[in-house]
Amino acid sequence: MAHASSQSLLHDLFIGRQAICNTQLGVYAYELLFRTAHRTALPDTARADAATSSVILAAFQDIGIDRLAGDRPVAVNLSPGLLELVASLPAPPERVILDLPLTLARPHTLPALQELKALGYTLALDDFEFDTRLAATYDLVDMIKVDIRTADNSTLARLPKLLKRLGVLSVAKKVETMEEYERLRDQGYELFQGKFLSRPRTLKAKTLTANKHALLTLLCTLYDPHSEIGQIENALGSDPGLSYKLMRLINSAFFNPPRTINSLHDAIVILGRRRLATWVALTALGRLDDRPPEIFRIALARGKMCERLAEHTGHPGSDGFAVGLFSALHLLLGQSLNKLLLPLPISERLKCAILAHEGPLGELLSTVLAYERNRWKTVTHAALPMDLLRQARLEALEWADSLSGMLTGSE
Repeated sequence: MAHASSQSLLHDLFIGRQAICNTQLGVYAYELLFRTAHRTALPDTARADAATSSVILAAFQDIGIDRLAGDRPVAVNLSPGLLELVASLPAPPERVILDLPLTLARPHTLPALQELKALGYTLALDDFEFDTRLAATYDLVDMIKVDIRTADNSTLARLPKLLKRLGVLSVAKKVETMEEYERLRDQGYELFQGKFLSRPRTLKAKTLTANKHALLTLLCTLYDPHSEIGQIENALGSDPGLSYKLMRLINSAFFNPPRTINSLHDAIVILGRRRLATWVALTALGRLDDRPPEIFRIALARGKMCERLAEHTGHPGSDGFAVGLFSALHLLLGQSLNKLLLPLPISERLKCAILAHEGPLGELLSTVLAYERNRWKTVTHAALPMDLLRQARLEALEWADSLSGMLTGSE
């Protein structure tokens, strides 16, 4: 258990995570971001640093690295306070990346850094600065991060070759769009961090591809309250691959059905239409092979967190899940959200919640998006307990991590 001195901070702790992706947009690691609701009330920098360090240790111990990041490594910001405590982290050193600020890349910290390196921690120099006095640090670190918002274009273009000569991985951080990612990838950067996965790219295609059009048609059938069971069976039966994957999922240990389900009709009867619609939608979306799996995890976590908060506030969880999941359709299908929602036979109430964040479910979606994007000030203004938000986010991430590989058949 966490020490009593950190319990009050842990109670109101926000934990954000952001993917660090490779050139194929697979997840290399997750950066973990820790904030407390009362951070501004801490009296001075030294005490704030010590408190934050204690909270990070408590989070690792109470929550666990697997809940925080699945089976991926995690990156945390190394502060003076954490430098003294990091060796006590209850996590395998080979799964922890320590982001080293320039203020700690100094001769007096080298012995401590060398010790951490010997223990198996990965060291990342945060914010590259070419300085001959940092030569010993360059020899020690495994990766160097480059803030693309502060470096000029010519510097950005030449740094990958320089960092390769230094024998370190190059990480482009604060990447905001897919277009930026593609340009930086082509320049030779090896890892990428930022909000680009959760933002739609500039749309070029005016029509959906055949498989995405078929998926949207299927969603229309599933969510149409007037569809007969026979129509749903026919819609699913027209795609043998989807039917097979759905039946495998329903009969897996994840569902643990009381008996083997042998037909789509049985699945519809046992699960119910709304629940079946959710799982068919997830299975179908998980088969999209032109989107990074992390985007699917984002959509899953968003839906699950909205579901949990909806249930807490007295609204149907299925409505909350639909609002969260469908709010990410444009990321998955590559068209405007308004255009994608137009043909779906969901209520205007849900559409307004998704598109305009109106009504109770729209307010919940706003809160979930703020948490997802680490906009802590917005989250603190939500009329929901902070510990509920934290637990709902952790549960959503854990659920999305466990489910995404099963549905996508990847990673």
